[in-house]
Amino acid sequence: TESSEFTADMATKLSLSLEKLDKLAEDVAKLDVPRVIKSGDKVVPSFQKEGYLEEANKKSLTWVRRFFVLRDSCLLSYDSEDIDKIVEPQTSVCLGKCKVHLLDSIDDLNKLVGGLIDCSGKENCIHITTRPDKEHVLLCCGSAEERNSWVDAIKFARTVTHANMVKLSVENRVLAEEKGAAEVTLAHSTSALAIFSNKEYIQKTPIAGGAEGWLKTVGFKKVAEGDPKKHKLANMLDGLFGPSELKKLKKRYCILRDSHLMLYDAGDALLKPRGVLYLVGTTVEMLDDDETGTFRFRCSSPECGDYIDFVASTEKRRTKWIFALKIGSRVTYPDFRMLMEEHALLSNALMTPRAGAPPAPYQPADIDDAQGPQMEDIDLQDAQLDPGTEQPFDVNGAPLVRAPNGKFVDINGNEISTTTARFSSTGVQLDNFNRPMPPGAVPMFTDTGAPIGVGPDGGHYLADGTEIAKDAPHYDVAGSVLDPVTVKAADAVAQHLNVALKVHALLAPPGSDTIDVLGRTFREANSNKDSFVNADGDIVPLASARRFNASAGVVNYEHIERNAQPTVLQILIDNDDDTEHTIEVGSVEVDENMTLRDVRNMIKNDVEQYYPDFLFLIDMTPLLKYEETTYRAINAVPSVHIRGKELTKAHAPKNGFNKKVTDMIILEEQKKQEQREFEDIMTRIRTGKFLKPVTKSWLEP
Repeated sequence: TESSEFTADMATKLSLSLEKLDKLAEDVAKLDVPRVIKSGDKVVPSFQKEGYLEEANKKSLTWVRRFFVLRDSCLLSYDSEDIDKIVEPQTSVCLGKCKVHLLDSIDDLNKLVGGLIDCSGKENCIHITTRPDKEHVLLCCGSAEERNSWVDAIKFARTVTHANMVKLSVENRVLAEEKGAAEVTLAHSTSALAIFSNKEYIQKTPIAGGAEGWLKTVGFKKVAEGDPKKHKLANMLDGLFGPSELKKLKKRYCILRDSHLMLYDAGDALLKPRGVLYLVGTTVEMLDDDETGTFRFRCSSPECGDYIDFVASTEKRRTKWIFALKIGSRVTYPDFRMLMEEHALLSNALMTPRAGAPPAPYQPADIDDAQGPQMEDIDLQDAQLDPGTEQPFDVNGAPLVRAPNGKFVDINGNEISTTTARFSSTGVQLDNFNRPMPPGAVPMFTDTGAPIGVGPDGGHYLADGTEIAKDAPHYDVAGSVLDPVTVKAADAVAQHLNVALKVHALLAPPGSDTIDVLGRTFREANSNKDSFVNADGDIVPLASARRFNASAGVVNYEHIERNAQPTVLQILIDNDDDTEHTIEVGSVEVDENMTLRDVRNMIKNDVEQYYPDFLFLIDMTPLLKYEETTYRAINAVPSVHIRGKELTKAHAPKNGFNKKVTDMIILEEQKKQEQREFEDIMTRIRTGKFLKPVTKSWLEP
């Protein structure tokens, strides 16, 4: 069967044991549970939200009325509601983790567009900034009620991503195991989504999921009415295939992002696809070879009658695409809601509620930073948060930013004191280690003002790992002794922290499980012989270091000696020229202590002049930038692909490059990059660009 053939390919590709392979194959098979979507008598792709909006056009500098459809995490627009939704959209916005700002006044609009567009009478506007592309979209709704409806839909849609499906599935699995209901949970309604918590899949797949790369195709077709065995060419992508090219295969760069497959032409900027295929309800099948070439496969929507055939360049790539498309068909709004409902049931049955809103005059930053149904896992600097922590804000809603030394500073760049009150983006008070406070708890200190936190083992500790007896005096921020009931209330942090650490252990790559007694992570490469420096800049004695195991919990730390023998990592890029599939951009010597972030820092000056804002691709899947800090470069050997923001013709820098680096050079480059990123975020905050983007940002591509 197709499933067994596919499984055999996966065995070779992933080099899994038979037991693990059987589990993976079982979870993949569950993806084929059909999903039927009906609209009256027709079966069509569903939309969470649709309707006419006005969009500010950057080229014509006018407002254009378009029909928008929102499905899962993708916002598309068309000239009218009657257009076939597989043709080239006028607007394509991937909303995953996007930022959304509400603009009510003409002054705010004019600041944003610099007076280049007439904004007279334009009220109830929405400004969307995508991540990681930083594309800007400005929309105008007909009324306040209409805008509220769109904002609510977008706030949820920004969470419907492969990354959040994985995180939520893993957290549900951890909560179910804590409750002793794992088998019941997996056998219930979410069994079709078991792949998202499959350990082997998680370890082999970057968190963004999907796939991308060059494929050959002649475009979309429809099944001929009355004879399903015959097909006729229909609904050709406007401008993508001309009449003389109907029988010719054309190379298209395909990007699978969540539940949408987007097609681009050579030379395109990756902002506006030439065609879009919605994957819900689709099936994927391997095809026999024919005169069009080898490694063929088909993605079809039997209910809607559309299908598209592709030709991959290798068997490995065909296997990857079939696998990724099956999974993408489940990164959907209804599937995510199902996971959310399961999460709510498990959380309510197991976890201690969080504290209510603080009494201080706190004002949330904006809805772009509201966490919505799924907790954010990165801070404002796009760095991964420690397990169980949240991005902190001050009492006025201004963000607190981590400086290169690990310490938090205010918007003026001044290091905050240990007694500064901290809040989440939704107004929940945080302790001094940025964990949400349980009901009845308050931030705790020693008599000298040193903050006290609760570790995953339930013990009370200072930042340097010193243990504080639970019955020893604990003080509040004003210096008053806390009563035993208040001190005990803080112990509930340990329960949340343990769940967060278990989720982190299942999601993180091997070797990134080192923590201190408060559950804060750090990289071993940043340690010396007798101490570590964690993300907060605290020096932690080696004696207080721990490892966190998903099954055993907190265990004693044992140093792992890594092989420092360097090996060569090739930097490749796919070519759209049939004569050569890939070319080598350069190479870097790496060892087991280096991460892909180190590699980026070393090759950035050589590569970005040709491929600005390049991404690393691991097995055809883009690696998020915060993942680069934990992804060991040695795991990508012998080669890693890159891709820029535009599909420019691939070519190597003059004479290429061959980087031979030392630990000192790596550390220096890392510090320089951290300083540049810190200065950038501080500039954005001080100029108001973070909360109220400035004129230039809207015009930038």
